[in-house]
Amino acid sequence: MFKLLSLAAAIAVSLLTPLAASAETVAFQSRQNGNYLAFDSSGVLAARAAGPEAQLFELIRLERDRVAFRDPSSGRFLRAGVTAATYLALGERHIRGWETFEMRQDGPDITLRSVQNGKFVRAGVGPETRLAAVSEQARGWETFRLVPVTMQRGPASTGPAPAPDTLASGAARRGPATEANVPADLWFAGRWRVADVHDGAGRGMAGLNDRILREIEIDIDRSGRVAGYSGCNHFTGQIVELGVRNRVEHFVTQKRGCAPARGEIQRAFYDGLTAMEAVAGSPGRMVEVFDRNGRTRLRLVAQR
Repeated sequence: MFKLLSLAAAIAVSLLTPLAASAETVAFQSRQNGNYLAFDSSGVLAARAAGPEAQLFELIRLERDRVAFRDPSSGRFLRAGVTAATYLALGERHIRGWETFEMRQDGPDITLRSVQNGKFVRAGVGPETRLAAVSEQARGWETFRLVPVTMQRGPASTGPAPAPDTLASGAARRGPATEANVPADLWFAGRWRVADVHDGAGRGMAGLNDRILREIEIDIDRSGRVAGYSGCNHFTGQIVELGVRNRVEHFVTQKRGCAPARGEIQRAFYDGLTAMEAVAGSPGRMVEVFDRNGRTRLRLVAQR
C-alpha cells in the first residue's frame, strides 16, 4: 500500500510541477540566418520571420536543465517528433517526452536537445528552414538566441514602438527608449553598404541611384552603436532592443545641405533607418530592415 501511495503521489507531482513552475515569455532567433522562429503554413516551426512576426512561447523550467515551451494562445506545448522528419510543432496540453527539451545556455545563446530521441534541434531543414530534432552535434544551425519578451502591453506582442519625434534643428532624434535594452551581442553587427532604400510606400531607389547608394556607409557594433556617412552627412545613433524588436534611438546627423538627388536619398535612408522595427538576413552577408508594418525599408550588404 505504501508503494502504491508513493507512486500515485509521484505521478501527481510530475503532472502539477510544469503548471506550477514560473513561466517566462520568450522568442527565438536563429544564429545561422538571423530570422526569428514562427510557424509556417503547415504548422511546423521554422526560422522564417522578422521580429514582429516571431512566435512567442512561455518558457517553463522543469528539473535541472529541462524545459518545455507553451503557446500562450492555445495552451498547447511545443513538441518534436512530428512526422518521420521529427519536425517541431504544437502538440497537446501536456508535457511528456517529445514535449521536453534539454536547454544549454551560453549568454544569450542556447541549444535544445529532445529528451525523447536525444537529438539536437536544428533549423534550416528543407527549403522552408524548418526545425527538427535531427542533429548529433550542436553547431551554427543548432544555435539560437533566446529573446526575453515583455508582455505588459498585450498578450501577444510587445506593442508598437513610439512614433519618431519631429525633426528639430536639422537633426533627426528619438527620445529615450521605453522598456528597451542595449544589445550585448547584436547578430547583425558589421560594416555595411546600402544596396537599396525603400520609401514608406515600398518603392525602391536602386537602379538610377546606384552610384549615390554605394557611397552610403553604416557601421554597427555589437553593442548596437551606429555610425556612418549618408553620402552627404555623417550620423550616429544607438540600436536598442524592445522584446523581439529593434529600433534606433538617439539618432543625430549633421545638417549640411545636399544636392537634390543626394538629399532625397539621404531623407529616405534616414527615414528607413529610424523606422527600424525588425531585422532579418544572413550575418556577415545581407540584412533587411523592416518598419512596423513589415515593409522593407533598407537592404544592406556587407562591405568586403
